Amino acid sequence: MGQQQTATARAPTLHELEERFAVEAEIPETNCVVLRERNTGEVFAMKELSITSTEEFGRAVANLNSRKLLRNDHYLSLEEFFTKSETSFCSIFHKITAVYQYSRHTLRSEVEARLSEQKQF
Repeated sequence: MGQQQTATARAPTLHELEERFAVEAEIPETNCVVLRERNTGEVFAMKELSITSTEEFGRAVANLNSRKLLRNDHYLSLEEFFTKSETSFCSIFHKITAVYQYSRHTLRSEVEARLSEQKQF
């Protein structure tokens, strides 16, 4: 009774991610890791999600597929995502790794800057 592994879209290996990206920072409150692509210098955010329900996993993948098609200047785009499913005994574990465009400029930083400069909203 060993572990069985299946992948719906081949997830990159840790080695492949380490070759492509350099970890720049971790953001604990969002469970995200900020990555810099080594070749282009572009900055991305990587978020991992673990799911045990097959139905919830299906909804999450459908949502991410829709999100990947969404291109708008007002949204950070989903660049790519990877899924991995593992079966161990009678349990199934699904893992989703999503890579988003990242912006250092946030609403929080904008509010703090305006408050420090005593500007009105």
